[in-house]
Amino acid sequence: MITSLPETAVCLRCGYLLRGLPRNVCPECGKPFDPQDALTWANPPVGWTAKRVARVLKVRERAQAPGRKERVLTILATVAVLVKIAVSPFGFPSTIIVGLFAISVFVACGLDYAACLMAIGGLKKRRIDRLPGARRRGWRTLPVCAALVGAALVYPWPLAVRFAVSYPALSRAASQARAGTLPRNIG
Repeated sequence: MITSLPETAVCLRCGYLLRGLPRNVCPECGKPFDPQDALTWANPPVGWTAKRVARVLKVRERAQAPGRKERVLTILATVAVLVKIAVSPFGFPSTIIVGLFAISVFVACGLDYAACLMAIGGLKKRRIDRLPGARRRGWRTLPVCAALVGAALVYPWPLAVRFAVSYPALSRAASQARAGTLPRNIG
């Protein structure tokens, strides 16, 4: 057990707290150190470690995959935009405004996520922090939703889907109209 290190001694390579370790090797990065040689470890100012940990945790929190609620809200927002595009004729100003707003939100979220990934990449390169790849899988819904809305702005496929789904009802209404019965609202 190491006893001659100060309480705040950290690894030179990764900043891991070295107090109370069973061996003279950093468990985080594997760098050996000598408790008697102050050149093999660092003794930073008191607030340094806490600030570094807070910074790493803040980046990790922002880059975490969205939870179930966030994914459901993203999907619901996408569905709402697609329904709005399907209901109003293509080129209607509110449709374009809603679509552009959705695309700008998706782009902003994507840029924020990319910035977090770059920050985490720098942290990983210095072996300061690790973020499991499985936690990032929740972000897969964002590009899918953005692609759906973008495709709907280019071509009004939600309108075509809505027409295809309501075509049997339209055919029934047309046959009823030919028979002399007043058609109901189709829709």
